[in-house]
Amino acid sequence: MTIDPALSLALSVHAHKGVYAVLVGSGLSKSAGIPTGDEVVIDLIRRIATADGAEAGDSPKKWYSEKYKKEATYSDLIEMLAPTSEERMSLLRGYFEPTEDEMDKGSKVPTKAHHAIARLAARGYIKVIVTTNFDKLLERAIDAQGIAPTVVATPDQILGMMPLQHVTTCLVIKVHGDYLDTRIKNTTLELGIYDDATKLLLDRVFADYGLIVCGWSGEYDVALSDAIIRNTRYRFSTYWLARSGKVAELAKPLVAHRNAMVVPIESADAGFVDLEARVDALESQRIADPISPRLAVAMMKRFLSEDKYRIQLEDLFMGELGVVRNALDLRYFPVGSPVPDETNYPERVEQMEVICSKLIPMAATGVYWGTSMLDPLWVRALRFLSHSEFASGSSHPAWDSLQYYPVTLVVYAIGMTAILKRRFELIKLLLVDTKSIQNRGGPEELSYQIGAMRALHSDTAQFLHNRNQSTPRLTPGSDWMVVRMRPMMVEVLGEDVDFEGLFDEFEFLFALIAIHASWGLYTGRFAWRQHRFSQKNLCTSLAAELKTLGLKHPLILAGFFEGSVERMEKALSRVEEMTSRMR
Repeated sequence: MTIDPALSLALSVHAHKGVYAVLVGSGLSKSAGIPTGDEVVIDLIRRIATADGAEAGDSPKKWYSEKYKKEATYSDLIEMLAPTSEERMSLLRGYFEPTEDEMDKGSKVPTKAHHAIARLAARGYIKVIVTTNFDKLLERAIDAQGIAPTVVATPDQILGMMPLQHVTTCLVIKVHGDYLDTRIKNTTLELGIYDDATKLLLDRVFADYGLIVCGWSGEYDVALSDAIIRNTRYRFSTYWLARSGKVAELAKPLVAHRNAMVVPIESADAGFVDLEARVDALESQRIADPISPRLAVAMMKRFLSEDKYRIQLEDLFMGELGVVRNALDLRYFPVGSPVPDETNYPERVEQMEVICSKLIPMAATGVYWGTSMLDPLWVRALRFLSHSEFASGSSHPAWDSLQYYPVTLVVYAIGMTAILKRRFELIKLLLVDTKSIQNRGGPEELSYQIGAMRALHSDTAQFLHNRNQSTPRLTPGSDWMVVRMRPMMVEVLGEDVDFEGLFDEFEFLFALIAIHASWGLYTGRFAWRQHRFSQKNLCTSLAAELKTLGLKHPLILAGFFEGSVERMEKALSRVEEMTSRMR
């Protein structure tokens, strides 16, 4: 199973602060309305042709070379149109600096990608930026963060800079120069070879830093491509951000040479905003909650020992709940794409389990050692965890359903612990009485939206198991959850507890509630297990208990089935009929 490339990138940047360099090309600034060097040259030729009373036609460079008997260069064109420095400044400002009207329209100003890179640089995650762009958008975005970047755009600036390891803020290397300097590189000859100072600097960067490449195709920049190929010893990984994961043909050898991981993005803006958001989530989790699941359980027990710690207990639990909810944002788990498959579906399920790995044992601990005074906290938690900007009716129902997997995990943890402690009134409070903040067109009860069969979409959940299995599993969601939840709860419930039996009992009760509420068939693994391997038949056992205890049965006393023995018998009969078909 391969990790999501975007997640791998975020984890690497977060874990190795300051060791990744960003390499960006015109694709970063194009959305801001900034022309490429080639586009500036073509426009300047058209101006010269117009001033000469001629028409440059569809091939301005060809027209220029035929008329002036030489290739068009940025320097020559600037000299012809603007001989003095003041005239050059006035001429070039129109290409790279926005007018007031353009600023109002958001044109020729730093994009979301520029600002995201600048914020990462200001926090020390990115120390070096290599750019082929002539504009100053990156510098402006970094300046806006309150730091002054070191900018080198010419060989003499490189020779005069501090050694790379001593650059304290952020280094911006403009390998093609700055638009205000007529030594800007844009011709084939100029882009074919770099001066020695630039070569040595790039050799250091490409050897000592990991790379995040975006908006650069390698099409014209021969010298920059050579600098990458020339380096054969690199210490950190390379990530190549590409639209829809499609790398330009000339860049493919570079991707192969650096063994780069391709990260599919919708745009440069989306790619860097997503990277920053993921790094933020990792950073906030590290700072706000450095405790392990075992320590979290120990703290819960300590706060449960005396009533005077009630506030600390709620703060601890709700704090973790907030961390979990933020980590489950739709930015990280979109419902629109990609199409669920045998790789990305298990990966997303496991990511959610990792996010909930502390919350699950904390909830179980609270129910095991706490009293009914804490029941409002569990209701509040489930309502909070199930509420979000959920988008229903997506093109991939499996992603839509999976949004309810985290709350399902927590409900199972609380419900199983409650069964062990014989606290059936708590189960009724959560599964029958608790209303959802939002629903998808069904009943208001929260439990209608959750459960292994619903959260782990039945057909897609087959991806969670061995792809070589000859026949599909009857209950793939339940089969997966019982294995995944045991390690999370064993320290709370104890090694001696029959975890699978407890799991089956909870799903059996869940099925009775669903049948009684007319939500349709809810099938848990108990349905086939009780007919195999001499397992306890839950239907038979419950029927015998009900016949003996009648109105004194714990489920009736807890208020299930409106306190009616007849309604409970009817629900039991329907579940028994359903399970008999799975023999």
